[in-house]
Amino acid sequence: MQQNLSFLSPRKFVPEMALETTEFFKTDGKRLSEIMWEKALPIAEQALQTCHIQGIKYGDLDPNKYGNYTVQDAIYCYQATEQYRKLAETTPDQQIKIFAEKQVNSYEQYTKNLFDQWCIADPNGINLSPDLKKYIDYKSEVLDKYKSLYFIVANIPCLRIWWWLANQLQCRTVGPANLYSFWIKDNLSPSYNNLEDFVDSKADELDIEYQKKLPLLQIVLPFVDADLSLSALTLVYSSVLSRNLFQ
Repeated sequence: MQQNLSFLSPRKFVPEMALETTEFFKTDGKRLSEIMWEKALPIAEQALQTCHIQGIKYGDLDPNKYGNYTVQDAIYCYQATEQYRKLAETTPDQQIKIFAEKQVNSYEQYTKNLFDQWCIADPNGINLSPDLKKYIDYKSEVLDKYKSLYFIVANIPCLRIWWWLANQLQCRTVGPANLYSFWIKDNLSPSYNNLEDFVDSKADELDIEYQKKLPLLQIVLPFVDADLSLSALTLVYSSVLSRNLFQ
């Protein structure tokens, strides 16, 4: 059963992106991705304590709830496929174009596997949770309104949080006794590194005024509609992390 539930997730295998430089801009010795993650960490801590993740940790999550989560995730992956397809067609950045094309192939196969297993014929027939719909709509807005690099930023949390959660859970016995041990094992790969390195190498293209914006990092608001300065990027990162598929 565990093997049937587990596929090669596109979150586990993220294509590497060629870097033009390894000289990452830093503030107080920290890269942009580090700053954003630190500010979002309290929200990740909340996700760790949800019934869904604790159920995976102890192996007592109601299978019906896991099934509901998986169906929702299948629709998210379907939407992500289409978003990456649009990114590949519209971005002027050749590196991002190649990356997006690889992601389309990866997400398409994964989504097909999920659709086949969960008997999903029409993704439009699935009612999305309000938070998931908000997250998908938000990513579409970023894709439509801002340069393509911002869309890469908006995808980092989806990779980063699963890795972080899995690493918090692996202190428990991960073996046959836990039905969901496959979920923990499949999310232990730090695949987000590829995207973070790429974004950090291009931080100067994100219109960030580090010294002026750093004091504003204490502000926490959901789904900010503002210029994507460093403070707004951090809020974007936090709000994306706060999407809640778990309840």
